[in-house]
Amino acid sequence: YEPSQYEASSQLELYDSDWTDNLHHIAGTIVGLAAYNGVHVDLRLHPLVYKFLAKNEVSVRLEDLSAVQPTLHRSLASLPASDVHSLGLSWSVHLPGIAEEVDLSEGARPGEAVGHEEVDRFVSAYVQALLLGRNHLQIESFVSAVVGRLMVGAAYSLCSAQDLELLICGSPDIGRFEDLQASCRYANGYAADSLTVHSFWEVANGMSEARKRKLLLFCTGCDRAPIL
Repeated sequence: YEPSQYEASSQLELYDSDWTDNLHHIAGTIVGLAAYNGVHVDLRLHPLVYKFLAKNEVSVRLEDLSAVQPTLHRSLASLPASDVHSLGLSWSVHLPGIAEEVDLSEGARPGEAVGHEEVDRFVSAYVQALLLGRNHLQIESFVSAVVGRLMVGAAYSLCSAQDLELLICGSPDIGRFEDLQASCRYANGYAADSLTVHSFWEVANGMSEARKRKLLLFCTGCDRAPIL
């Protein structure tokens, strides 16, 4: 079944073949709306993405490389104090995990040697290409969509990358189910001292961590404990 582009009577657009080009924005919108409404998602994003969300900016520095490739970080950090000419640095490089050659000069000086006065620019371009590369625009689209749904007040600027990870994913620590029990509110005739409620928590509190995570996944859609 292929839906038509437009419904003739109402002119409502039912299908757009370009929607796949906006998947990163769509994903960001879903994540942002879920976090805004207190729904945790089991999303294992790279720690750098949470930094981008906290800064509302997709940019990387040499320091960001230390957690990803510490050896390469140390090598690049030592370049300004090295004899660049003896190293034979070129603007055309082979990045780890990428087969084809990458031109860090963006067409300005492909294959040419890097001068000592250009080392800082070379390092910055190398880190940018390695950590973002061709995915820069897609990451920007995702980040802008998430931030657009979450930045609804001045309090957002106070959030760190770790705060946003907790807000989106919940706590990685399963915590004490007793705390969940103490914060629960009951409806439809049930109360904290109801026999059914008492029996439920007696079973839940005695579960192993694996089973507790399965219970959380069943109830909330995420195996991480909600933020109380």
